[in-house]
Amino acid sequence: MAAKKELYKRGEIWWYRFTNPQSGKQVRRSTHKAERGEAQQVLDAEKAKAWIAPTDKKEVIQRQWGEAAIRWLEEKSADGKRSLMTDACRLQILNEVMVNKLLTDISGEYVQEVIVKGLLKKRGVKPATVNRYVMLIQSILNLAYKEWRWINQVPYLPKPGKSQERKREAWVTPDQFKRILAELPEHTADMALFAVATGLRYSNVNDLEWREIDVARNCIVIPKEKFKTKRDHVLPINETARKILVKHLGKHPNRVFTYNGKPFERMNQRYWHKAVDRAGVNDELRAAGLLQLDERFVFHGLRHTFATWLMRIGVSAEVVEKLGGWASSDSRTVFTYAHIADISHLLPYSRRMDEILLGANKEISTVLAQDNWSNLAQLALTP
Repeated sequence: MAAKKELYKRGEIWWYRFTNPQSGKQVRRSTHKAERGEAQQVLDAEKAKAWIAPTDKKEVIQRQWGEAAIRWLEEKSADGKRSLMTDACRLQILNEVMVNKLLTDISGEYVQEVIVKGLLKKRGVKPATVNRYVMLIQSILNLAYKEWRWINQVPYLPKPGKSQERKREAWVTPDQFKRILAELPEHTADMALFAVATGLRYSNVNDLEWREIDVARNCIVIPKEKFKTKRDHVLPINETARKILVKHLGKHPNRVFTYNGKPFERMNQRYWHKAVDRAGVNDELRAAGLLQLDERFVFHGLRHTFATWLMRIGVSAEVVEKLGGWASSDSRTVFTYAHIADISHLLPYSRRMDEILLGANKEISTVLAQDNWSNLAQLALTP
């Protein structure tokens, strides 16, 4: 059998592998380099380190948490980690008490007492988010042990918020949604209405581009790079979504939703929450047990609303799953442009949302433009 190459590519990045001469274990890591020459230099340096790396536990160089946090960010940045900015913000908070802490001194007891009961409790961090902080610490310690060889063992860090976690399940009725729309400015109301009509996540609505609208096939195609399940999501365009698209036609060459001619960076969450409060919806959801006392209805709840409305009028869970792009445990199908025609059978189900939005609540239709869908065909849309 031919020996495996020490340098090999994954996508555009070179990776390396070799057997550590002291431990006898295979080392396999990314060089974070796209040029072969630079990757070879990284490999040579790592092989040289392996020959002189200490094997006695007492000889391990003491490293501080701050060093590990920096290396984590550098490596994950090179790997294109999607939640890197969130990690960076959390690490900045953790560094308030951990930056000079030796990795060998970080234990489950330390994390529980100093981080969970101390730092995070003072900041009012919710249980589910506390878990994410703990998981981030655990991930960094795992790398420090498995790849960087900075520590000889990894402490187990229990997730203290696990028993208190609850899935977000709040959704609103058509009447509650109508009242929320009435409190929102027009540009935000259009985004909210589009979210309920399509079931798309906030990021996919906010960042929607004209090139993702396929007029010929009457569908929206969210590429896998922008969709949470990392697969292309294709959904039919119902009447409500169509009218909103036509209304925003020509306001920007690339992005669908804008404000004063400029694309959104992100929605003003404070304004959103105030609008929901003015509509009286938060109090009603708390009374119904759909929100806890310290919770508020968020934009993502519109995605739950989309699924709930369709299920309540008899649309099957399987169809709702396909329309919303939820990943099922046994489904490995990845929608591509070659299979776009396969979603035509979903259009009648997507139009059921029109019945709810434009039938039971005709007042909502006043926020929609009356225009000709054929105007969209004049756009130079690229697949």
